[in-house]
Amino acid sequence: MARHLERSSQQVRAQQRTIDRYNLEIHKKYSIPSAIIAFVLIGAPLGTLSRRKGMGVAVAFSIILFIIYWAFLIGGEDLADRGLVSPFWAMWSPNFLLGGVGLYLLYIVVTEKPLLGYFRRL
Repeated sequence: MARHLERSSQQVRAQQRTIDRYNLEIHKKYSIPSAIIAFVLIGAPLGTLSRRKGMGVAVAFSIILFIIYWAFLIGGEDLADRGLVSPFWAMWSPNFLLGGVGLYLLYIVVTEKPLLGYFRRL
């Protein structure tokens, strides 16, 4: 009886991993194309800031944000494959992170505050 329960529990875990893998692919199909919204929220303020501060700052900031997005996407997929994070959070957290950064940059540009003004006070 104990072997039967153990085997059944292993089958349930294997089925759950398969379901999570498919859910991960479904979320990936929607989250990657919707990342364009986050990148637009970042790109518009960076275009404005590049006129003021120079093109080098905007390019460096863009590359850093893309690397962060890529790392979150790959890391989230790995964590979801291991079953440590739900597929939803694994695929959508990079969009939420970059969207938040984009909204912050938009706020900075609209209010005409310095980009790193909060750190200069320290």
